[in-house]
Amino acid sequence: MKNNLAAEQCRRFADDYKAKAREPGISPKRSRILTNIARSFSALASQLEILAIDEAARL
Repeated sequence: MKNNLAAEQCRRFADDYKAKAREPGISPKRSRILTNIARSFSALASQLEILAIDEAARL
């Protein structure tokens, strides 16, 4: 199974959203939302890595 979204891409997205969450002048609510999105991308990256390990073990 080929993943269209790679774990490394998700980690880069997470880093980008973390940086946006720390930008000066944004509201606390927006910061929380951006931080939650970053966490979601990090979790997705972890799941994609686990899936890749599982797929490799099947070969």
